[in-house]
Amino acid sequence: MNYRLYIAGIAAMLCLGSCEDDDKTAPLEANMKCDRTEVAAGETVCFMDRSSGNPARWDWTFEGGEPATSQLFSPEVVYTRPGTYSVTLRVGRGDNNSEKVFSSLITVAYPDEVSADFEADKLNAYNTDDVTFTDLSAGFPNTWEWTFTTAEGVSVTSTEQNPVMKFVPGVYTVTLKASSPKSTSTVTKENYLNVIDHDAVAAEFGTSTPLMIIAGETVTFEDRTMGRPEQWSWEFEGADTPTSTERNPTVRYSSPGRFKVKMTANNEINTSTCEKDAYVMVLPSAGLKMWFPFNGNLQDMSPNKDIVMKEHSSDPSKWSIKLDSPSRHDGDCSAQLAGVCKTNTDDYAVLQIANPEQLPGGMQPMTFVMWVKADKSLGTKLGLFQRGRPANSTGSDGMYDANNKDQNQSWARLNSTASSTEGFARWYVNATGQGSACSANTTDKSLLDDEWHCIVFVKEFADGKCVTKIYADGELGAKSTAQTAKDTTKDPFFIGCTTQVTKAKPDVTHPQINVPFIGLIDDVMMYDRSFTADEVKTLYDIMK
Repeated sequence: MNYRLYIAGIAAMLCLGSCEDDDKTAPLEANMKCDRTEVAAGETVCFMDRSSGNPARWDWTFEGGEPATSQLFSPEVVYTRPGTYSVTLRVGRGDNNSEKVFSSLITVAYPDEVSADFEADKLNAYNTDDVTFTDLSAGFPNTWEWTFTTAEGVSVTSTEQNPVMKFVPGVYTVTLKASSPKSTSTVTKENYLNVIDHDAVAAEFGTSTPLMIIAGETVTFEDRTMGRPEQWSWEFEGADTPTSTERNPTVRYSSPGRFKVKMTANNEINTSTCEKDAYVMVLPSAGLKMWFPFNGNLQDMSPNKDIVMKEHSSDPSKWSIKLDSPSRHDGDCSAQLAGVCKTNTDDYAVLQIANPEQLPGGMQPMTFVMWVKADKSLGTKLGLFQRGRPANSTGSDGMYDANNKDQNQSWARLNSTASSTEGFARWYVNATGQGSACSANTTDKSLLDDEWHCIVFVKEFADGKCVTKIYADGELGAKSTAQTAKDTTKDPFFIGCTTQVTKAKPDVTHPQINVPFIGLIDDVMMYDRSFTADEVKTLYDIMK
């Protein structure tokens, strides 16, 4: 055995043990170091214990840091807000403790830019309400200058970050100037806050039901008065019950027309009146067999509500009808048809009546109403509707027959220009056998001008003869020469196109689509009686 090496090893062990004992008994004194003391907002600092006395416990406190405390030997801390922050370390072993504060140790720098923004917890308030503004500025501003100014020049200010304030009545423009040591940003929101007197009354009303109804139906009115109304006085022109003191009355209208509504609201201090002329639109009910207002759906809103309309598309994945398109009245919708406007097209989305046998046709008088909006740039001809069986279709089954020239149909379309044979609007009504057609053609103006137009088709009978008339925007545009009345087929009935049967598409129930209507269609209606010129004008005035 090498005794010298053995003795040296024993000596080293004794020495080491003596050193450890010395460290454990050394005074406990908190100390630490960190990997950096200057960071940008959002960066991390790593802290490491360097205390003497062999501590067994660590309690860190990080001013401005996340986390704010830690019991780890070497914690990592994120600083998200600019500023200068202290760190406190308290260490312990047994009953002994030591604490040290490292004042202003960590400096978190401000970003180079500030972007001012804010929001309020309410935009309409009474003068008795607290309004809370919340600073949403980016870039860690540390000063704020708020200015609240009315149109009359009255201003109030605040330097709080998130001020809570009351205001005298008025409409306020709000400006926030947010600043940091490195940057300043200002944002202004015009007419942002509306403050009204708690005792004020500003009368306003609307409806929870449609404003266009059929005679005999009701409208429910909603009080929307600002302020503190306590009493209400309503006046309903044309209604069955002309007055009401209810807050939200329901009123029946039995006579067609367009009627004014007036409402006065008051409390013990103030009174206010709101009046809306030609507000309620009441359509005539006598003889109404279908009405499609297209307010988001394909539901018949006539008294019987039994006519079924469906979408007829060449390719539903490519062409569809939008039922939420804008109409001529605020809040109302229309149907937007689509496709390629040309003869014999296979690109279309039009409409079809599924049970046309329930609608007047053939030898029956009728009034057919359509509101349309289209641009001539969409096509030189746009189909409006087609009903019955065209040439080359047999009368028995509606299938293609090249030798059958008898037409049993009615169709209408719009043209961008008028010719000697066709007007701007044309309605062609044929019957079994050639030479008995009623053809009405308007010549006064184009209806393809990207404006809403009301087109009314009236068919009337007298002394065994049929006469057809076209009205455009309440005025007679064309009238056909009387022809001997003959029956026509009611089925099929397409809206937004004309049709034909061909060798390639021989079935009249799935015909070849011609010149589909590319544009908006609204309020498609049919009555089982012939309207007079005065009735057409009245209907137009109600619906326009």
